Amino acid sequence: MNNRLDEWTEKDEAYMKKYVQSHPDNRMAWYLLGKQYEKDGQLRKASYCYNQAGDIYKAFENEPLPIERFQEEQMLLVQAIHKRMRKRNRIKQGMRVFAALLLLLLIAPIVIGEDAMAPSTERNVDKVTQTKPEGEPQTSKPVDKQSEGKEEEPDKGHILPVPGHGSVVYVEKTSSAQSDRQLRQAVVKAAKQNQSSTLVTLQKHGRWSIWTTEPQVWAIVKSKAQSESRSSQTYFPGDADCECEPERIQAAKEAAAWARDAEHRLMAMSTHAAVLVQGKLPPASVSELAKGYPRNVVSGIDAEWSEVYKDVHNKLAVKTVPKTKRALDKQWATLAANPFKEPLRIIIDKKSHRLAVVSGSIMLRNYKVGLGGERTPEGSFVISEKVVNPKGSSSGAYGSRGMALSHTQYAIHGTNDLDSIGQDESLGCIRMSNADVEELFDLVAMGTKVTITSGHLPDVTVVPADDERYRIPLTPGQENPNKVYKWLD
Repeated sequence: MNNRLDEWTEKDEAYMKKYVQSHPDNRMAWYLLGKQYEKDGQLRKASYCYNQAGDIYKAFENEPLPIERFQEEQMLLVQAIHKRMRKRNRIKQGMRVFAALLLLLLIAPIVIGEDAMAPSTERNVDKVTQTKPEGEPQTSKPVDKQSEGKEEEPDKGHILPVPGHGSVVYVEKTSSAQSDRQLRQAVVKAAKQNQSSTLVTLQKHGRWSIWTTEPQVWAIVKSKAQSESRSSQTYFPGDADCECEPERIQAAKEAAAWARDAEHRLMAMSTHAAVLVQGKLPPASVSELAKGYPRNVVSGIDAEWSEVYKDVHNKLAVKTVPKTKRALDKQWATLAANPFKEPLRIIIDKKSHRLAVVSGSIMLRNYKVGLGGERTPEGSFVISEKVVNPKGSSSGAYGSRGMALSHTQYAIHGTNDLDSIGQDESLGCIRMSNADVEELFDLVAMGTKVTITSGHLPDVTVVPADDERYRIPLTPGQENPNKVYKWLD
């Protein structure tokens, strides 16, 4: 059945939509439509279809319905909150008992001393019983104030995150069932820790998570200090009945700021790693890498992440070049560039005619390219040379940018023949439109790994609008007029 679903077209999907509309009781149709939505990464729509499929879904997937999993996780969340509240009440009760005992210990010596010194007459006894209540407030007030202060301490703004400054947690989408489970677990964890969190995710396309600087806000957890109730609160902005517009707007801002910071850290760490891949020690400043040809490791200086690069360089304090991939991976893990698991790399797919810029399972770009069929070799390479206007002008056969692969005659470059994009017409090189190759030139550093393979990338475009493309000021002198390039175009 899965093989059949892989062959579905948009026409098939449109037909199935109409079919379930006219046959709403056909549970198998709902199940098949849900599988197609899940394959396309539309997990909310898939969950809805699975709920409509009912027992059919349970029979094929051998697991509860998404709505049943949701209810179960909600119940666990409520139980966790109640458990925390009971624990807090026990602590408060214990502190009250402690305060009462402390009060008795403070009062007892005073009462005993006064009673011992007083004559045994009714009048003096009455006097003692009258002065005792006056003494109690004087001794109990400081003790009660201290215990109250301890109970109120968690609500102080300087201890817990202030409103608008909660942490952002990335939750990767997997299958529909696993994604729901991961989300609920993340919500429960944040609630247990009494930590305000914005839980974000990325849209999936097959195995790839599609990167964006505006990630989807999946859930919002407000700590007790920020919520209107005495316990933490959870909102799901994607639900139609969620009355959380102010929270949604604030969370979207925090998610966007987190994404920008993550992207800057990725660029800085990837540049640092690319220098190490070339067998060199990275300099302390990006400016040393943004020189004219042939020292143009990067095409220019991005002010937004150049300071991050300095921080990366200082924290790693690399003295020798790592000799193994494992050592490089260990360095990357040391700095934790969440959600990115590895440096930027390039994948070129001969089957789909795509060139993607990825980090782990996150896809940042996916361009349409022209190739040479069997003339384009498969294998692993690195960008060994970067040059502006390889043929002397942006209108030449190699376009406005060129990046050689491992000092061979194969290269990634622009083209003046846009009709060849998506075709196998080159002699082996990878052709891109000038707009795409110029952005790629700015995105990746010399030393970036390149893998040419077949059947790994989806035939879907992941490219921002022209006014949102990644651009940095180009360092002058990156042409190489003294060399005649003879790449296999």
